[in-house]
Amino acid sequence: MQPMKGNPAVGAEGCSVPGAERARGVLVWGMMAFPGLLGLMALLFFRYQVLNAKELQAKCSDQMVRWANVEPERGTLTATGGENLCYNRPVYRFVLDLKAVRYPRESLAATVDRVTERLALFRSIFPPGAVSFSLSERQIAERIRQEGALDFVLGDDWDVPPALVARFAPFRDQFPEIRLEPAYRRVCAASSALANTLGRVASDGPTRRPEGDLDYLRPETRGVSGLEQVLDRYLRGQSGYEEIEVDALGYHRVSAVATEPALAGRSLRLTFDVPVQEAAERLLLGEDAGAFIVVELPGMEVRAMGGAPQAAYAPTPTEYAEMAAGTARGSVQDLARFWRTPPGSTFKMITFTAALMSGRLSPDATFTCTGHEMVNGVSRPCNKAHGCITIPEALAKSCNVATYEAAKLAGAENIVFWAHQFGFEEALPSQRTGLVLARSRLHTAKRWTNTDIWNLCLGQGETEASVTTLAMYVVALVTGELVQPAYVEEGSLPPGDRYGREARVVRRIALRPEVREVLLTGMLGCTQYGTGRSAACGGIPILAKTGTAQTGPKDEHRKNALMVALVPAQSPKYCIVCAIKDSTGGGGGTIGPRLRDLIQELVGLGRLSSMVAAGGE
Repeated sequence: MQPMKGNPAVGAEGCSVPGAERARGVLVWGMMAFPGLLGLMALLFFRYQVLNAKELQAKCSDQMVRWANVEPERGTLTATGGENLCYNRPVYRFVLDLKAVRYPRESLAATVDRVTERLALFRSIFPPGAVSFSLSERQIAERIRQEGALDFVLGDDWDVPPALVARFAPFRDQFPEIRLEPAYRRVCAASSALANTLGRVASDGPTRRPEGDLDYLRPETRGVSGLEQVLDRYLRGQSGYEEIEVDALGYHRVSAVATEPALAGRSLRLTFDVPVQEAAERLLLGEDAGAFIVVELPGMEVRAMGGAPQAAYAPTPTEYAEMAAGTARGSVQDLARFWRTPPGSTFKMITFTAALMSGRLSPDATFTCTGHEMVNGVSRPCNKAHGCITIPEALAKSCNVATYEAAKLAGAENIVFWAHQFGFEEALPSQRTGLVLARSRLHTAKRWTNTDIWNLCLGQGETEASVTTLAMYVVALVTGELVQPAYVEEGSLPPGDRYGREARVVRRIALRPEVREVLLTGMLGCTQYGTGRSAACGGIPILAKTGTAQTGPKDEHRKNALMVALVPAQSPKYCIVCAIKDSTGGGGGTIGPRLRDLIQELVGLGRLSSMVAAGGE
């Protein structure tokens, strides 16, 4: 039978001849390419395993060695008598080490699930409520997902007490991911009134080694407010480093190769006198809200300061952030430096200084006080009708009428000038070991009306200052120098950073002797027969000025009581300033008796000898 036309020949297995030929061609090419592929692999192996062996070995070595930070111990802040104010207390903390529990081939999600279960099991070995994590298990799991293999301090706001250490000891081998890590807890032993001046610390990442990044990081502490921040460069110390070996995956520590020890921070002695601090808090503030400062002349060393209400020494994370940003308010502020109040009648010495220094008012001038003054058609009261009164008597009795008449003679611009000389509304420079003060405010106007002059000369209106600013101003009346306060005993600083009192002098104020004599005579009369006579202290002469400052709307009748004092009068050793917020009485009635008790306490403590108290020095 003839094959049909148009049909190709078919082989015995049913395959077409061209298909078989193609299969044979692929097989031939494969047999030829296979030796070439083997040769290429041999070349690559030779290159990476022989030619680049040293490079690979170096990379492997890099993976096996890590740098670990060694946290330095922060320096101690002590009082002038040697008492500890801020120091480090050794503690233990529970730390979750994810590297110690994660399997090399385990997914991150699986690790997170397993760690969450392990933390719940870890909690169960302690009594209910004994262990509280800073982050919940859910938050820890979320942090691990976001940031990977990090260490977590499980209780950042608490320390592991000995009872929990003993409870954990039998289970330590069962929880390789939980370790007890030694650390330091910064402790403030000072009162809460002083705590805001001393400042606070917060955790911070360590300084990175110049040669490369660090692994196994541990947080350090840095000052975020107050003296802890200002003195941080002395207190912080210098980090140390460990060169450690880890396994090939970099998860587990094997051994330490080399160690560079940390350098502890420098301990510093502050000017605060603890017995004086305790007495001033108890006697000046009591249960009231306000602020005070006690400085010792001639160096302007701060012996005591504080404010109420006070904040706890452990602020919330939000408050920490506000302190770091400089926006903290209220009780987390250093009230003695940042709370501003109208100075009231304590400002009157500036008004009379301006009038006397202008030459328009004679030191022996007199005024007539009828108990009120017409200002722009409005009757403004004085505290009483004083009749014919001299300048010292006007200061001693805090006569508003005489002060206003002196202000009109001086001129508002002249009063503003002398207020600036005494540090009002000036951004005072911060020395290397000083604290920044809140900038005081001063009542100003482009076109001065009699009402503006009345408010200005009496320390009312927009004029505000802290008790620290008032202390600087009052001391300058006696010494003729506006000096910033000192908070650190310079002998505890490195020799190159001891600048002395001269470095803190802002300016020298040239008052004529007769002008200073008139002002100081008036301040002496304040405690002898004037508004501050309740502060008279058993024959101890005191220079003082009382003040009552209206705050808020007039219909609320809110006022602050103030008093500034220098003791003893003949050769002042201490300047004391106190301001009480929302007082029911004036400066003399509210603060005068408290000031008297404090001066008696200073004598009892030996800070004022009987000879000094009597003016013998």
